[in-house]
Amino acid sequence: MAKGGRKNKEKRKDFQKVKFKVGKKKPQADNFTVTTFKSQAIQIREQLKSGPVDADEPTTLKKKNIHDLLCHLNHYNVSIRQSSIAGMKELLSAHPSLISQHLAILIDSLSILMTDKEDAVRKAGISLLQLVLQATPADRVGPFFPVLSAHLTCAMTHLQEDIQLDSLAILDLMLASYPRLLTGRSQELLTVFVQLISRQRKQSVGWTEGELDGGELAIKPGSRISSHKWRQKVLQRLRQFLTALLEEYFIKHSRQADSAAESDNYTVKIQEHKETNAPIFAPGSHAHGYRDEFILSLTSSSSSSTSCQDFSEPDNLLGFVRSLVPLLLQCWMEVAPKSQGHSQAHLHSVAVEILDGVLSVILLLWRWMQSVCEEKCNFSCMTQLQKLYHKKFVSHLLPCFPYTSHDAPARAKRSGKATPMTVVNLNLSACEIMSYFMSRGDISVPWLRRIMAYVLETCVEGGSLSSGHVQSLLGVVRRLVKVLPSEESVSDILQAVFSLYESCHVLSAHRQAAMQCLDELLTTHGTKHPSSRSVDSLFIQSLPELIRTLGSVSSKALQILLRRAAQRQAEALTCIQKHLKSFVDPESGVLLKLSADLQVHIIHLIHHADPLDLDTLRSLATCCHDNRMSAENVAYLVNILSTRLLEVGVSPYVDRKLPFNSADFISFLFSVSIGSTQFELASSDGQDSTSQDVGKPRPLPSNLTSVSIATKAGRPWQHHSAIVKSVCLGYSLISSKQQMWDLVQTLVIKLLNSQKTITCYTAYAVLHAANYLTTGKTYWRKEALNKLTDCCLATLYKVVSDDVMGIGSSDWSEAIWEEAVDMLVASKPVLMEMMQRIHAYVTDLTDPEHVHHVAMVIVRLLQTQRLSAILAQITDSAMQAVNSIMNHHLATEGSRWVAELQYESSVVLNVKLQR
Repeated sequence: MAKGGRKNKEKRKDFQKVKFKVGKKKPQADNFTVTTFKSQAIQIREQLKSGPVDADEPTTLKKKNIHDLLCHLNHYNVSIRQSSIAGMKELLSAHPSLISQHLAILIDSLSILMTDKEDAVRKAGISLLQLVLQATPADRVGPFFPVLSAHLTCAMTHLQEDIQLDSLAILDLMLASYPRLLTGRSQELLTVFVQLISRQRKQSVGWTEGELDGGELAIKPGSRISSHKWRQKVLQRLRQFLTALLEEYFIKHSRQADSAAESDNYTVKIQEHKETNAPIFAPGSHAHGYRDEFILSLTSSSSSSTSCQDFSEPDNLLGFVRSLVPLLLQCWMEVAPKSQGHSQAHLHSVAVEILDGVLSVILLLWRWMQSVCEEKCNFSCMTQLQKLYHKKFVSHLLPCFPYTSHDAPARAKRSGKATPMTVVNLNLSACEIMSYFMSRGDISVPWLRRIMAYVLETCVEGGSLSSGHVQSLLGVVRRLVKVLPSEESVSDILQAVFSLYESCHVLSAHRQAAMQCLDELLTTHGTKHPSSRSVDSLFIQSLPELIRTLGSVSSKALQILLRRAAQRQAEALTCIQKHLKSFVDPESGVLLKLSADLQVHIIHLIHHADPLDLDTLRSLATCCHDNRMSAENVAYLVNILSTRLLEVGVSPYVDRKLPFNSADFISFLFSVSIGSTQFELASSDGQDSTSQDVGKPRPLPSNLTSVSIATKAGRPWQHHSAIVKSVCLGYSLISSKQQMWDLVQTLVIKLLNSQKTITCYTAYAVLHAANYLTTGKTYWRKEALNKLTDCCLATLYKVVSDDVMGIGSSDWSEAIWEEAVDMLVASKPVLMEMMQRIHAYVTDLTDPEHVHHVAMVIVRLLQTQRLSAILAQITDSAMQAVNSIMNHHLATEGSRWVAELQYESSVVLNVKLQR
């Protein structure tokens, strides 16, 4: 019994709870393991990456390449998406070439971020999208633009308000970067704009009959911004989009018009000594007609109709206008002031912006409809719009016209922003919209009188208007003048426009626009009232100063003055006569400062100047010597002045006298042809001593020739040659060649008597004129014969000397040699005089270089095939000249040129020389 109790007691001991004593440590278990350890912190400054593929790829500071970042752009974690966008921006800013390499996936990933629910991620994505779009041209984005447009549409119609607000920023970005691509999807976006401000939620693109003239404005009581602010933002973007749409429309149709004009009148200019390439088909023909650039579309064929071409038909555009204008009128009525009798309405800045947005959109729609109707020559839709909205616009837009603003400018200074928008744009938009409703029978209605009063006041005080305001104001003026019944009212308008013209800065685009409008109005209505004629006179008198000030951009002013002169208006002709001398002044005039196209306009003015005095002709001659005046324009000037002499006998204005003295005109032509002014000839005469320099040929003594030839640099030879030929053609237009030579040879004698040294250009002009005007039967005056012999011998000696010394110029030496040879072939007396002069005076030469070069002149003449027969006829004179050279004491027996002279003379003259 006792034994069993002991065993039980031992068993209970194993399961007995251990009692711990207070203040004593707990004993360690038998299987206790020590888990304590020591550690140190390790800081990794950057992530290490290795591998042959990643070694050459650009990475961020965190060693992430573009593939890693693209994978995380649409990650489910917000912080990872933000980090990926920041890394992508860092990488693409440092390596812009990556954008083009990964453009497709970038656009696809960033488009999804447009509708991201997180504000920070969405705004960062828009910033990254801006970086990508600004670095990519439109032709590269074109194939992927349907993706961007689809996501933009989703963002603009999203249920979340913040996404809608940010979508407007994306729209601004695309309008700034790719307006043409965006306007190509106009119908989709215009439908979205309607949905943004209305309660409609359209399931399809377009407008049905039940939706026209309907719809209500959307109201969002729980929105973070007021409905007014939201509509203001939407209207601002709608205005920008319609502006871009109209600009693209006008550009396209202007190209079509230019292409059609080129197809009607296409010419190819062929230039001498230059290869000319001409297309087989004219640029405006069917093979080269205007075509839109090809853009790869990712949409299906069923949606291909969503393009700008849908609104090329007036009926389609009419449906959109009828759906949008009622909504715009509701926006107007929400903020428009109530009519207060005859007192002006004062508007708050927010109201001004909303009303201005409404009127700007309506105005753009009206301009668009007008252009489409003009293109299709179908104005039924425009007439329908006028009937629908005439009374509505008068009752809603004009009760408080003109509008004013009561905001204090001090508020803008505190905020540091620009001054508030003025109501000028608002009032001018209202005027232009209502100008489409003007008719001649409505001149007595009150709203039209108010518009006319505002237009007159704005024109008088319009010096500070912007360019857009001036264009809008002048458009209203053009329509207003058509409906005014009395000449007195038209005169008031003309005086107001002239005040606007004078108040604008002379270099501004405003003045150009006002000038063009004023010219149109004066041409149509400016001669019926005394005050209108006075305005016309003041306008014509202001044009010369405008031409001098504007210079290269004065084409419109020149065209106006030319058209008035062509109509034989006395005021224009007097103005041209008074100011022409200042126009063609070589120092301070505008002729040489203008481009070649505008120089033609000045030449046309010269045609209408009557008479032309000697000082004007001298100024014109100096201008013709300047390289800034092309050879074509010089030739045109010569032809214009030459034909004016012919007009005197055949013109219907029988009392018209000669426009200038004939002798002065011939002197002018001769001065133009020689290519140098009197001052330049005098300076070249003073440089005769420079020919004594080493390496340059020395001129012949005066007993052989009284003139020497100097080389003149800085003028293209072909340019001068064309001018000389045009002058000779002018000689033939005036009178017969024999009569002209009798006058020109006097000028030649006077020139060569007064100058010891002439330029190669002058020598060429003298020889070419002599060859052109003389024949084999021409009577030669002794003095003219001597001077032309001097010129021929000096020219031949100059060409040979430069050729022997290796300093000749192939462009002018060959041409002037041919002219001298032509002179000797056509005029045997000149050839005989030159041979006799060599025979008589060559023995007096003491310089071996002179003897050598004169001998080479004879050698080259003997080698010329055209002269061989003529030299054979005057064998005695030629042999005397050759013998004088061969018997000269400086002609050594072993010289090469002596052997050449002996050989050529024996072959051509059939005479064996003996020394």
